[in-house]
Amino acid sequence: MINIPQQYDSLCKAAFAKWAPNAKVSIIKDLIGGKSSASVLLVDIAPGANKLKNISGQFILKLDTLKKWISEEPNESERHIAAANRNARFSNEHIPKLLDFFIQEDQIALLYEIAGQSLIHVTTADFTDAGVFRQLCDKLSTSLLCELNDQYKINNCARREFLIPKSEKTG
Repeated sequence: MINIPQQYDSLCKAAFAKWAPNAKVSIIKDLIGGKSSASVLLVDIAPGANKLKNISGQFILKLDTLKKWISEEPNESERHIAAANRNARFSNEHIPKLLDFFIQEDQIALLYEIAGQSLIHVTTADFTDAGVFRQLCDKLSTSLLCELNDQYKINNCARREFLIPKSEKTG
């Protein structure tokens, strides 16, 4: 049986008391392999008296310590919402929906929908053939460039023109 990492036990109890009181939460899988120190878990929630509509089924639960930055920076939930709002069409197709988040002291719990409601057909990069992986990376890169950044404009001026101050160009 997989357990919530001990350092996040209190955070999880408080978060689920808010999100899904009386629900039974089971950890199905620890989604290891990420680059951050966060704990990312596949969880199954059996309904109780829920705050969120239809919070029943499998979800991604991310548990992390809030990062401390030199300057004020948005937390992960704020960055996720900003990314999702940048391009609604792209977001609906490629970014998992953040259902809710909970902050307690210096920790954050984030609850995400799973695309397609299941991870049954998901294969991680370390188990993908190199040729297929390259094709997927090409597709992802193109999608990010053409869909997420669809308002991006390219300035085709020569380097010299770009470096000349406006006052010299008009005078």
